[in-house]
This record gives sequence, structure tokens and C-alpha cells, in this order.
Amino acid sequence: MKKLLFLLFVSFMAVSLHAQTSHTIAAVGVEYTPDTVIVNLGDTIIFDVGSTHPTTEVDLTTYNSNGSSALPGGFSFPSGQGLFVASTLGAKYYICDNHISQGMKGMIMVNPTVGVSEVHLGSHTLYPNPVESELHINLSAPQDVFVYSLDGKVVKRFENVTETINVTELNAGTYILVLGEGENIERIRFMKK
Repeated sequence: MKKLLFLLFVSFMAVSLHAQTSHTIAAVGVEYTPDTVIVNLGDTIIFDVGSTHPTTEVDLTTYNSNGSSALPGGFSFPSGQGLFVASTLGAKYYICDNHISQGMKGMIMVNPTVGVSEVHLGSHTLYPNPVESELHINLSAPQDVFVYSLDGKVVKRFENVTETINVTELNAGTYILVLGEGENIERIRFMKK
């Protein structure tokens, strides 16, 4: 009965918020299913992982170190059930408080709803541009880097990048490299030969 009421509430909230799409994250054993979700701005993410999997949003450093320090102001679902509306671009990292020592964690990547806007903040540079295989990036600390097509779709994800990414697998064309998190997201256009 509780689950039915919860699902009715979530459905009502999703309609009320006019979210474009909803995505459900479940748990199988000590793994989130799926553990990586790519959504659009305004989409609704439903956590229905059960009471043995309290879920907490964390920052990238905590995520990479399998830590459990909650992100101040982040989402938290102590009952394992909750609703999250993707209202900011970038990556959202989350962990299971009870099973992070076993690697139970996940990520939500929030894309813009229509394409990727071209913004260059100037704090990072890429070379060579155009590129054939190795694209060099000057990052001060390891971070995840995403490559988008011009229609706003993620075509490649690179984890813990510090200096270079191999773009050999990409078709020739123009792409947007996205790095950073929260409000510190940078988008840089590059060309693959």
C-alpha cells in the first residue's frame, strides 16, 4: 500500500512539474540499476531502491573516493525512495549510505534540452584543434569529461581525465567537450579530423 501511495504521489508530482520524461533508478543486490542515467534538464528521476539502500548525493571527490560525505544542499532519500528533478546542468553523483564500501554508487548526467550551447569560459584550453587522435586538456585535478554531438547527445564519457583524451573512435565532425560540475561547467567546441 505504501508503495502504491508513493507511486501515485510521484506520478502526481511529475505531472505537476511538467517534467519532460521520468527515469526510474532501482537496486539489484548492491548495485543501482541503471548506475548511470543521462537525462535532459527538467526530467524527473525516481529513486525506488528500497529501505536498505538510503541514497545520498555527494560531490565528485567523495564519489571517486567511495566516501559518504553528503553534498550540502544535495538530495537525500533515507527511505530509499524519492523524487529528483534535474534542474541544473552537469553531473550529479550519489551513493548508497549502507553499501558504498561495496561500490554501490551512481551518476546522473543532466543535458540541456535543446542542443549544447557554446560557452567558453577561458579557463581551459584544448590542443590540437582540429584533432586526429589525442586531445590535450590542461586540468588541475582529475575530472569526468563528456563529448557531445552538436544536437546535444552524449557520444563519449571519459572518467578521471587529467591531461589527454583519445578521440580516435569519433567520426569526423564538430563536437562539444563538457567538463566541470554544478554551476562551473565549461563547454569547448572542437573538431575531429
